Formats: sequence, structure tokens, C-alpha cells
Amino acid sequence: MKREFEFIDRVMPDVPPPTPAQLAATRARLAEAARATPLAASGLRVMVLAAAVVVLVIGAIAALMPPAARQPAATPQQVLAAAAGKLAAPPQGTGRYWRMETEELFRTKGADGYLVEERGLDVLAFGPDSDVYSWYEAVSAIPYGAKNTETWRRAGSPKLCPARGCDKNLRYYPHRALDEALIFGADRKSGDKKASWAPTLATLPGVSVIDNVRDPAGRLGVALQLPTSGADRVQLVIDRQSGNLLAVQHVAPIPGLRPGVPWLASIIKQAGWGDARPVPPPGCKGCTGTY
Repeated sequence: MKREFEFIDRVMPDVPPPTPAQLAATRARLAEAARATPLAASGLRVMVLAAAVVVLVIGAIAALMPPAARQPAATPQQVLAAAAGKLAAPPQGTGRYWRMETEELFRTKGADGYLVEERGLDVLAFGPDSDVYSWYEAVSAIPYGAKNTETWRRAGSPKLCPARGCDKNLRYYPHRALDEALIFGADRKSGDKKASWAPTLATLPGVSVIDNVRDPAGRLGVALQLPTSGADRVQLVIDRQSGNLLAVQHVAPIPGLRPGVPWLASIIKQAGWGDARPVPPPGCKGCTGTY
């Protein structure tokens, strides 16, 4: 583990360490998330905490906060905080709205046993007046790879859904409930989340660092791998040069997938600031709100 933290130190910039109060506040939020979910075993508790940290990671990106001044990181906790600070530090003075667009990927078995790859586009945005916007469009569903394509053809090439054209009455819809989106924006006026998710992550058992990991878009990065219950592994893929979060992906031994290939992923296509007010597509119900 020491060598892994040293590796992060080489590829990530430095930011100031979080204060004890910041660490305590974040740990309290994670503990509350664990208590709110019925747990039958300690392994499930670790899984809940890991999932909560993922929320905090993406929430850090959405925090409407200026970057803090940087200082040398001397401990593993500070090194991980450096990664968090890089992720959370948006450029200043570049717009009124923060917006993130992701490509959602899901690889699963179809009705006839062949692997299907589903893709969709998700938008999450925040405005200066506590506005929140969220909508999703299912884009495509196709057989995954040549072997599965051949099996699909032998089955008569059935139409695969969800995809564009599958449901003309519900092309766009909120991918997440707006009350869930509140998690991302609730602490936007507080800087503790930005600095303290990474040190909290370091306290979880089994966290590892893996170099040369590619996201589904083929982009190379370094991954923070979170412990989960069972064979599924959650990876936060981070660009080594910029420190930007590239993707949050799940890797597990799935028949038909090569080892290390994710079966579920959120691929960040764009994240940043702008002056254009987000406008949900026509007919998208429940896609705007306030927090």
C-alpha cells in the first residue's frame, strides 16, 4: 500500500491536507449512509461505504468552490487529498452553470444468452440559484463483439432495447431522482467535501491503486479501486496528466468479457462551466428542480 501511495504522489498534484473537522464531517456522512441501509454482514457495510465515497467523488466535481492553495503532501492521506483537490478544482470565472455529460454503458446478457452493450447519454447540471437539471436518453443497444453478433443474427436479429426509437413517448427522462441529485449539491457552499473524500477513502480496507487502466473510451489513466462485496470491483479512473476523473467503472468476471473489461461504467465526456442555461429536451418530465 505504501508503494501505491508513492505512485499517486508522482502523478497527482499537491493540495493542503483536510482539517480534523472536515474529516469528521465526511466520516459522519459515510456512517449515516451505512446506517440508513439494512446490512446483513460487514462486507455489505464496506460496499455501502464505498458507494457513498463514489457519490462524494462526483459531488466534489460539482462543488461550486474555487481551488485551494497547494502545499506539499507528506502523508498518504494528503496524497489522496491531492487527487480530490485536483478533481474538485473548477476554473474560476468561466460561467454561471456547472454541467457534466456522461456516457452510461451497461453490458449484460440478452434473452438468448448473448452479450448486449447498452449505451446512453446523461446530463447533470447546477445553476447559481439552486437550480438542478438532470435527464437521460437511451442511445443504443447492440450485440457486444463479433461472436455475440453472430449469435444474435442466428436468433433472427431481434430488436434490442432500450435504444433510440424503442419508446417514442419516453425518449428523455430523469436518470436519477432529483432528490438524489441533492446529494451532489447539498454541500456546494462548504469546502469540506472537496478535500476530505480521499482521506476517508484511505481509511477503507482493501483500497488499491492500479496504473495503466483504460476506460471504455480507451483513455489511459490510474485507477483507485474500491473494495466491494463479492467479485465486483469499483474503479475511479483518473487522468495522470490533468488529474481529471475519466470514468467510474465496475469490473467483474463476466462470461464473454475479457479480464479487466468493465461491465458497467459512467464515462465522463464533458464537465465544466458555461453561461448557457441548461434546457431539458421537450417533454422531459421531472428533469428540473431546485435544492
